[in-house]
Amino acid sequence: MKLLGLILGLVLGQDCPFYAEGTSGSYKVYRRNAGKSGPTLLFDEAVGAILSTGSGNLEIKDLRGQFWESDFTRQKESHVITSTEYKRNSLQINFGENIHLSLNCLDTSAQLVQLAVENGMDRFWLRFAAGSAEEGVYGGGEQFSYFNLRGKSFQMLTREQGVGRNASELVSFVSERCCRTGGEYHHTYWPQPTCVISGSRLSSPPPPSGLRCCVNRTIIPEPVQSHFFQKNYAIALFI
Repeated sequence: MKLLGLILGLVLGQDCPFYAEGTSGSYKVYRRNAGKSGPTLLFDEAVGAILSTGSGNLEIKDLRGQFWESDFTRQKESHVITSTEYKRNSLQINFGENIHLSLNCLDTSAQLVQLAVENGMDRFWLRFAAGSAEEGVYGGGEQFSYFNLRGKSFQMLTREQGVGRNASELVSFVSERCCRTGGEYHHTYWPQPTCVISGSRLSSPPPPSGLRCCVNRTIIPEPVQSHFFQKNYAIALFI
């Protein structure tokens, strides 16, 4: 049976656009591209943990369509890739026995699955590898301040835009002090937790509670942070 599984894995691996190289603590995960272009690096474990989980306190207050978010992370644990295998038309990336990331070979979608959530655990971080400094990140729904989102943190909360787009501007400062109606650069009434990355990459995590999309200007972006409150979960992605 082990020999049959190995043969099936080799056959699936030849047809699958996803593949992994390396050993525990230094895995790299790639996606093959059609044509002459080289593979796209999706995850690089050598420069930082791909997946982290943790717990903390999230508090969201609202008034007349405005929201104020207070978030504090008490505990954060990084997970290393223990093994990879081709399984059911997917490349499965295992972070121990409890968590795995499944990259679908047929439609290039992905699913992050945790079989059991520890008590108090309510958030995770997923870190994607970025390309050159010129690589841009676009999306996030109806954004009014920046076209290229890279280098900023965006809260995915539907709210009134407020007055002004920056707390340091006089109009926003006065509006906030007077009536709690000041606006920030990420305030929008139509947020959408999807983004297209130049270089033929697409990331689309659905919005659990209070999704925060972070994209940094450095080579490796800040991980996408998401909160969840289920006993087990599965998060869908498109890569």
